[in-house]
Amino acid sequence: MKGAGDVLGPYFNCISCQDIFNTDGENTINLKYSGSMLTDKIIDFDYYNILHIYGESINIKFASSSSRLKAIIKQGYNKDKFKEELIDLFEDNDDVSMEITISKEKLINHLKVLLPNLSGYECKVFWDENSLVKSLDGSDFNNLEDIFCPIQAQRMIILLNGNINIENSYVKIISNIKPNHSIVPQQYSERCTLLEKINFRNKMCNWTFSTKLIMPDVLFFLDLVTNDQEFPLKTALGRKIIEMIIPCISDFTDRTGEEICSTLNGSRKIEIKYKFEDIKDITSMKNLFDIYNWIYGGKLNADKFYIARNLLSISLCSNCTKKSFEILIENSKEIYDSIIANYDKYLIGNVEVYFKEKSKAIDLVFEKTDKINNNISSIVENMNKSFVTLIGSFLIAIVTYVNKENVLVLQITGIVYGIYLLCSSIYYMPYYFYKKITTVSEFKDSMAVYKKNLLPNDIPSDKKYKLSLIIWWAYWCLSLIIIIIMLITDIFFILNTNEFIDNVTQVIKNL
Repeated sequence: MKGAGDVLGPYFNCISCQDIFNTDGENTINLKYSGSMLTDKIIDFDYYNILHIYGESINIKFASSSSRLKAIIKQGYNKDKFKEELIDLFEDNDDVSMEITISKEKLINHLKVLLPNLSGYECKVFWDENSLVKSLDGSDFNNLEDIFCPIQAQRMIILLNGNINIENSYVKIISNIKPNHSIVPQQYSERCTLLEKINFRNKMCNWTFSTKLIMPDVLFFLDLVTNDQEFPLKTALGRKIIEMIIPCISDFTDRTGEEICSTLNGSRKIEIKYKFEDIKDITSMKNLFDIYNWIYGGKLNADKFYIARNLLSISLCSNCTKKSFEILIENSKEIYDSIIANYDKYLIGNVEVYFKEKSKAIDLVFEKTDKINNNISSIVENMNKSFVTLIGSFLIAIVTYVNKENVLVLQITGIVYGIYLLCSSIYYMPYYFYKKITTVSEFKDSMAVYKKNLLPNDIPSDKKYKLSLIIWWAYWCLSLIIIIIMLITDIFFILNTNEFIDNVTQVIKNL
């Protein structure tokens, strides 16, 4: 039985219509023709097959811009009345044109009646391959998602005219659908997997204008990749896949005007700058998809992300005379092979070295934490010395004063102690601060290296180290406050020694 394209194609040939103008809108398909047509062929043509396949969705209208007369073919049309209208129209006018309007929504509903299994799919209709390509080429991701996104069921894209029949786990594209077309019942089970990949990408990548509902998997059709022939849909999908993959493996992606900039932080920082129009050669698409699929396929693992980014950054910087985008496109196969080979070495040959680095990182955290704690102990020890010196100095001064009753002895003692406290504070407080800064700087530099070489889950916790820093700050500030208070008290004592002695004497008498 003939399909949707099979019945309209012969009709155009029969009535001698060439160069049909096609407009594929959001809700309708419009096919227009202006030129000579064979009136008798139009009248005698058997419209049963057309109306059977298209149902109420199709409307074939003949009209003239210079007349109100028109002849229409639609569901339930009267052939005799149509013949009369058509003859009158062609006899009185030389500019008769034909316009076929197909309602996409009505057509989908009609096809679901003819093919019950189609009801399980989310359907989109286009006239032919070129119509679908026009909607993809250069369009934003919102339009792309509207066409391809499988929300609750697998997406079915129906091309009324053509011979493309391909599918993946998310989308089926079929051409020239027939009333007896074999449609497999819906068995869509990939929605959760797709959402997991999107959430994983959002966690690992900052893509400012990212897709919300689809990933490169949705556009990847193995039958297109293995087909050596070049055709418009293969090129359009290939360009879109490349455009989506680069942000999916980068750390940060933003867009300025038409230029896209993806930043990749591996062993070094790399910027991949390109425009959509720069994506011309899609031969690299399969290799780039292999890299993407290696990261996102199977169990989602952040470790693969970091390894791939490190190796990508090394590969993209190997030839600095070219743009990173060009190197990525030209050497995609070598980069993919390098990632696989180095990952195998990581799993097998470098395990011992890796765990040595992990052990060094753990030792570093303990070492720097101990240094901070030792610094705290030194601050406390110095504070204790200051207190002991204060008490000792004044005990000696008081004993001397009791024997000689000379106030000058107490004042000299206060001056000497004040000079001692001031000098020791000027030396020790900046010294402890300098030691803390040096320790923190060494810790940050070393941890930065380990973060590049170790997987995130293997980087040791620095909670105790951070707690020690907080305690250090508390002791250092407390020590500084106490020193200031002691200096102020000492100055007050020197300037008011007699009053101080009288107050102390009075307290002793009261006791």
